[in-house]
Amino acid sequence: GMTADPTPEATVPTDPQARLEAALPAALERLRTTPGAYAALWCGSAARGEGNAHSDLDFHVLVGGDDRWRANYVVDGVPVEAFHNPLRKVRAMFAAGQGDTITMYAEGRPVWPHPDLDALIAEARALHAAGPEARPLGQQARFRLVEEVMDARALAGSGRSEEHTSELQSH
Repeated sequence: GMTADPTPEATVPTDPQARLEAALPAALERLRTTPGAYAALWCGSAARGEGNAHSDLDFHVLVGGDDRWRANYVVDGVPVEAFHNPLRKVRAMFAAGQGDTITMYAEGRPVWPHPDLDALIAEARALHAAGPEARPLGQQARFRLVEEVMDARALAGSGRSEEHTSELQSH
């Protein structure tokens, strides 16, 4: 049989999820040296354990001050995308019903913990549980919704809405 047992240290992981996780410590080290940063949440497909060949490492980073910015770089051959926001800007995004941000905070994994981050995660989970308006639409659902809106507009344009037809029938 196959007796060759390569040592894990010598091999670069070929499994996409393993490769993403292997780059995590170096990515985190880079985040920790970012001026003003004090907490980080790992989010996206890799954080859910569903990383594929096209996945990157996604982070939401809490920073002091008023500035918000996005950073993209490569660590250990893995692309990293980091969204840096002050606490109140994240809360403003929650209040505005930004589903993508709410989902990321609700499902993310704190890799650089802080009480502010714990509070945001709790708030996001409550919003996420509160109802579909707090959640982003998937691609399929978005297409279906657009089609329904187009159909409704076409009906309205032709002057026969469904309520109108049922009204005529009832009289």
